[in-house]
Amino acid sequence: MRLVLPFVLTLALLAAFAAACHAAPPAPVQPFGKAYIPYQFHEMLYFNNREADLERHAFVRGKWMYCTLTDLCRHIGGNIVWGPRDSFVEVERKGKKVRFIPGSEAVVVDGNKVYLSRPTFRIDRLLYVPVRSTCDLFGCKTDWNAAELRAYVSFAE
Repeated sequence: MRLVLPFVLTLALLAAFAAACHAAPPAPVQPFGKAYIPYQFHEMLYFNNREADLERHAFVRGKWMYCTLTDLCRHIGGNIVWGPRDSFVEVERKGKKVRFIPGSEAVVVDGNKVYLSRPTFRIDRLLYVPVRSTCDLFGCKTDWNAAELRAYVSFAE
């Protein structure tokens, strides 16, 4: 009995293998054509009529465009101080100090509380800010082109 069971299993496996080897060949795959239309990605944000080189892409949420505070300051100029706690981020540009509070519409500009159009928020330890109202704080003009879905930020360098 001990030799019969392994022998029967071996025969069953060989029979299954033989059946698989003699099966009909697979049906040929039908060729198909695929139209590829190349898409040149452009940023949604331009600074002084030059396409922004952003580390993280800007995006529109609702009716407001957001970008990271780091990318914004890198293009318009300014120094960022994170902390000392995660409860605020401070930016200094041309003598103006602005303190951003993650998750809040409130910012502190040179000691005075002001409100942005939308709250700031964090994604992956980066602070995203509404572009137009943040640029307004630093004296930058923002124009929206709805046809191109782009924002143009103008400022004196």
